[in-house]
Amino acid sequence: PAAPPTVQPNLNEFIASPRLGIVRQIGAGASLHASVFRAFRSPTMNELYRTGQVGQQTTQANAQLQSERATGWEIGATYASPSGLAAVSGTYFWTEINRPVSAVLISSTATSILERRENLGQILSQGMELHLDLRPGRPISTTLGYQYAHAIVTRFSAQPSLVGHWIPEVPRQSFTAQLRAQRRSLGELTLAARAGGHAWDDSANTYLLNSFFQLDLSARHDFGPRWSASLILSNLLNQRPDVARTPILTLASP
Repeated sequence: PAAPPTVQPNLNEFIASPRLGIVRQIGAGASLHASVFRAFRSPTMNELYRTGQVGQQTTQANAQLQSERATGWEIGATYASPSGLAAVSGTYFWTEINRPVSAVLISSTATSILERRENLGQILSQGMELHLDLRPGRPISTTLGYQYAHAIVTRFSAQPSLVGHWIPEVPRQSFTAQLRAQRRSLGELTLAARAGGHAWDDSANTYLLNSFFQLDLSARHDFGPRWSASLILSNLLNQRPDVARTPILTLASP
């Protein structure tokens, strides 16, 4: 006879996620902004109930996971030139996340790695974001973005050795750039670049994911109100960024 299905208990949580923001104009084209917030993320069905395997790495589910809770604030400034040729903004952010879901190493051999999803004690993410728009709304425009994120484990009583380690798959630095040319009679052409610094693929910070750079190109032309044509070329430089290291290295598509 077939084994009876395993019945998992229902999980119920009541969580508030308020947010309060304020913006203050300090002159022509300049403003300050600030906000505070509480937020949450519920565990996914895969994290709760599905055990998965990638290469030599097996990650066990955990039906007792609780929602992640985040408390944070941010402050920044924005300035747009009177001529409309440039706009720049900068934001500092600070977020404390309690009970974040992460894959924690249980055991490791030369041929296999066993991990289990757990609620870590606490992580802290702080850093800054910079954004620059050159000639926004003009036929040729450029957008640049940069982020520095210092995200580390700050408390985990079950494995104190993880305190101070980077959060898996979160690089310290990331960069985006976009060059766009558009004209109604010809259409729109966009060249987009994305880069990221190195990161770690595991909570123990053992398996390194190297930095990457990717360049994409897209074009679009509208033929009246009903028809349009698009062309998208991804990864023009044929890069193969590191996706996972378990410890077998998995590369992205060429």
